[in-house]
Amino acid sequence: MKRHLTLFALALLLPLIILVGFFLWLLVLQERSHIENQAFDVTQSLAVTIDREVYGLQRAAEIISYSNILKNGRFDILQTTLHDMAQELNINITVYDPEAKLLVASDPARVGDLPLLTKTDLAAAKAAGKPYVTGVRRAHENTPFCFTVVRPVFVDGKINYFLALSMEAQRITDLLNLSGISKNWIAVVVDQNDQVLARNNNSNDYTGQLIPDKLRTEATDKQGRWRGQILDGNQVAGYYIRSPLSDWRIAIGVNRSELNWPVWVAFAYFIILLLGTLLLSALLAGFFGRRISKPVRKLAAQAMAVGDVQAIKPLGSGIRELDVVSEALIQADKRNRAKELKLLEAQLRLQMALDAGNIGVWEYNPEDAEVSLDGRASHMLAFKDRRKINFVTDFMPLVHEEDKLRVETALSNALTSGDIVRETFRIRDTEQPHPVWVTGIGRRIYTDIGKPSVLGLIVNVTAEQLALEQREVVAQELNHRLKNMFAVIISLMSLSARGKTDVQDYVGQMRERMTALAGAFELTYQKTPAVTGQHSTISLNELLTRLTQPYVFSDLERISIEGDALLCPVAHVTPMSLVFHELMTNSVKHGALSVPQGHVRIELSAYEDFMRIEWRETGGPQIMQEPSQRGFGSRLKQLSIDVQMRGSFKEIWDKNGLVFVIELPLPDMPSEKSA
Repeated sequence: MKRHLTLFALALLLPLIILVGFFLWLLVLQERSHIENQAFDVTQSLAVTIDREVYGLQRAAEIISYSNILKNGRFDILQTTLHDMAQELNINITVYDPEAKLLVASDPARVGDLPLLTKTDLAAAKAAGKPYVTGVRRAHENTPFCFTVVRPVFVDGKINYFLALSMEAQRITDLLNLSGISKNWIAVVVDQNDQVLARNNNSNDYTGQLIPDKLRTEATDKQGRWRGQILDGNQVAGYYIRSPLSDWRIAIGVNRSELNWPVWVAFAYFIILLLGTLLLSALLAGFFGRRISKPVRKLAAQAMAVGDVQAIKPLGSGIRELDVVSEALIQADKRNRAKELKLLEAQLRLQMALDAGNIGVWEYNPEDAEVSLDGRASHMLAFKDRRKINFVTDFMPLVHEEDKLRVETALSNALTSGDIVRETFRIRDTEQPHPVWVTGIGRRIYTDIGKPSVLGLIVNVTAEQLALEQREVVAQELNHRLKNMFAVIISLMSLSARGKTDVQDYVGQMRERMTALAGAFELTYQKTPAVTGQHSTISLNELLTRLTQPYVFSDLERISIEGDALLCPVAHVTPMSLVFHELMTNSVKHGALSVPQGHVRIELSAYEDFMRIEWRETGGPQIMQEPSQRGFGSRLKQLSIDVQMRGSFKEIWDKNGLVFVIELPLPDMPSEKSA
């Protein structure tokens, strides 16, 4: 009730407020018109001043072009004349032939600091039909910006030369600074290439830069208004005039803050008036409606408290209608509390299920290809705290190339069929060393306005996928090792049988070799206490000796280990054993150890910060060419050396035998060097 009384009092004063606001607005328009007219007058004055400067250069070019010395080609005499005239006018004068070749300059020492003309400039000057004024340019980064007036020189009705008068753009900037422009205004000269030629404030920071696109599109006529953001970020509005002599645009920009100042002043007066009116209305309403507004306020408080923690109590008043409304609010509050309690319990159950399963929630809107994410889904897809993303531009670039078609097909099926659709795919994450595997589940729903969308869940299944891949790698490696082991056993049997006549001797020697081979195979796949002991490194020489023991025959020295004594970190025992077991297996099957006269030499070398291990085969079958295909063994060597031991290797397929070179970082274990 008090509010209605306040509005009634305000309605009585409203015509007065509107009238005062109208007069304030007229004052604002008058003040802004005054500022704009002043800016237009300054723009015209600057345009006349700059045109006078350009016209002076054009007249000087006209006078020089009629010189008989220039037309007769007496450049030795002309150079002195041009030098004196250039010193007097504080400019640089150059003469070009029609092929843009520089013939003479007023100051030859400064030619490198001038932006030389090109054939394009000469063609533009020839087509202009009047003295042509170039845009702002400079020779290189450390030279000043200049503009040039170009005039063709006719001899016997034919263009023989082009006369160019170059002036530094700073001269135009000085004219702007001397024009008495307000410090809050921006005066700028823009050449025909939309580059800043001069500016009254901080000209060195902006000369040569392109003006913003909006200003380029607005300032196209001979004169007019322009408004927008300039290069330093200020919002300005003003006027521009296009010079008929140079085709430059001379523009004055008034800061929007200065133009808006009258508006803000008028707005402040209006707000003060409005607040005063509201205060007066409130005093009148409080004086007349205090007693009647009290029960109404209580009823409003009850209505606002529906569904709140505080229970609603019956309202007693002298107005019967208020009592009826209060009772209805009490009943509505009870029903609302019951519904909110059930909804809260359902939300808690759902949230517990999502938290327990680390499940994210998403919704796809096909109308604008927008995907809404909850916090868990946003972090799972590496979007941090973004809750709205675009399916095409944000999400699909993260999906692995091989999975994109399946993801798009699954989403389309969910929209068209209405069934629950499930798809597992990979997501690229720059912070992870491998792709993240996720499973998306979605189903079509309809929004409040009846449009279809897809509501779904997303689960991170990277651990399960990596476990499957690891099992596959282990199975492949086991199959590869078993094949190699059988091949080695057959080769050892053949090599041991050569020259043997005693069966018992042959069986005993084979038993010893099989036992040593089994020990090397066990060492390849585990770190036994016998090897590691209590140290973090072991002797690399002893490790290689143990690994090569099954392939050393008593009558022939088939494998030799030479060089420095090196240490091998315990963490590198398995990958090192795998690599050399692969090398020896391949050598027994195809390389030097497959023939009696073959030999393998292993040389160990220590350098300042790395160790070098060289495997060299000699005396074996001649290598005709490098293998065209690589198997699992090549992949195993790359994983063991590059990834696990952080080293590098190279294979040299020499015709006399394989050379395999490994380079690894030295272990940082100074306390164990004596080992």
